[in-house]
Amino acid sequence: MNCEQQMELHFDRPEEWSREQGYLPAQTYNFGQTLLTRSGYNLFVPIRVMGYMAVLDGKEFVFFDRENGQRIEVAWQFPRASLGRQNHPVPYEAVSYSAHAMLTTKQLQEHFYSALQAFAARRQLTEPAKIIPFPGKHS
Repeated sequence: MNCEQQMELHFDRPEEWSREQGYLPAQTYNFGQTLLTRSGYNLFVPIRVMGYMAVLDGKEFVFFDRENGQRIEVAWQFPRASLGRQNHPVPYEAVSYSAHAMLTTKQLQEHFYSALQAFAARRQLTEPAKIIPFPGKHS
């Protein structure tokens, strides 16, 4: 029996405070994108050490302090959707929605990969991987 529940959340995106170019290690970006692809939609990743929540989608990673409800503090917007090349940082624009969001971004850079690892360790796949045959001469 497969019971999927869907939840719709709305986030408050305040007026933009500032915007800066940043770089995310390819390992972190790729891991986030892999987990996002497996989830099938958006991904909610707690960053417990900071008391923050990350929401990943195909175009950006947004972060908010769980104490402030669903008010986005910073968003990392990726100019193109692709996997980062190994050992090449992935560029993003850090869009800040508060005066201290750039400090938050620096802390997120430190703790985000560990949060993704913890999330992946807790996540249980509901079914094993399957090999899907492609139609063609061998079908």
